[in-house]
Amino acid sequence: DPERFSCTHAALRFLIMRAWGVMPYNLSGPSSLDDTYYNIEAKIPPGTSKADSNLMLQRLLVERIGLVVRHEIREQTVYELMVAKGGHKLREPEPAGAGGLDDSLPSTMVGYPPVRVVRDKNGNQQLPPGKTALAHVGIGGGMVRYLGRMEAISSLVAVLEGSLHHLVIDRTGLTGTYDFTFDFVPEGLMLPSEVPGEADLPRPSILDAFERQLGLKPEPKKAPVDMLVVYSFNRVPIEN
Repeated sequence: DPERFSCTHAALRFLIMRAWGVMPYNLSGPSSLDDTYYNIEAKIPPGTSKADSNLMLQRLLVERIGLVVRHEIREQTVYELMVAKGGHKLREPEPAGAGGLDDSLPSTMVGYPPVRVVRDKNGNQQLPPGKTALAHVGIGGGMVRYLGRMEAISSLVAVLEGSLHHLVIDRTGLTGTYDFTFDFVPEGLMLPSEVPGEADLPRPSILDAFERQLGLKPEPKKAPVDMLVVYSFNRVPIEN
């Protein structure tokens, strides 16, 4: 609803990220940002732009919980994404109708916005070729598979940032769109599998997956980053 902002049990970290338009790696503050929750029901004037509605949310947080924030430049770990030795392993986009898909097998819808996932002749999950799409699916043993069709490098940068929680700078020089598939175990799940036979399977991190499966190497370095720093707030808001 363009004239209403509603959230239930929303963490303060999420509300600040929404209001100031920052990513997790650009926000610094106490751990209480993650265990302080609010319900908000607010009206938005007709015709308000997204930028202005975010400013309204900023003002709401400042006025109601006394939120104090400030932009600061701090040295942080960032990753520069470069093409690995030997070249990248991204694929040129397949045209519609290609891919050896088995139309007799049922398809499923995953992600948001939802995209259609089908299976090839070997039963492997695939995105239909010829259309821009990005999806991830679980493949067992804690592994996640990302499927990309006709996607730019910026999509891979976003996936990497979401997993590493650090700024990623594209140094690949790749300007086209590509098809790709890569598998990895999300951070925190690098544990022996309880399923017989799965404990010996490869369990690559996302850094390993990028370098070995995509031919793209994320290199860590220190660099100045614009941070939004939270200094104080009151857990209990003032009354309506």
